[in-house]
Amino acid sequence: RARKRPQCRRSEAGSCHQFCIKFQITKLREKSQKKQTLADQQVSAINELSEDPEILAKAPFLPAVMQQLAAGKIDPPLANFGKLKAALVVSLSEIASSDSAPADVMKRLQSDLQNVDFSK
Repeated sequence: RARKRPQCRRSEAGSCHQFCIKFQITKLREKSQKKQTLADQQVSAINELSEDPEILAKAPFLPAVMQQLAAGKIDPPLANFGKLKAALVVSLSEIASSDSAPADVMKRLQSDLQNVDFSK
């Protein structure tokens, strides 16, 4: 179906043309990020995609992820925080990519980190 193009007055033609180009680039970016999100549940920086019904059917966790990203904070300046972060990445990757029971993986993580001092 034919799409309506925005109508520009002659006096606005230059700025309207720039707007149209930016708009088309944005739409192409949204289209490619939607395609990628549908393919592998990639989290997009385009917030509207987390509300798209087609994406929500494949990745129902996206609204929670976007909410957390919106409230994100920088890593705390603790000497051992890197160890925690690295161990979490490994454990969460194991949960996401294997048949390991999440509770077992997290218990092992907790056990592995029980002697690490996170107060400094």
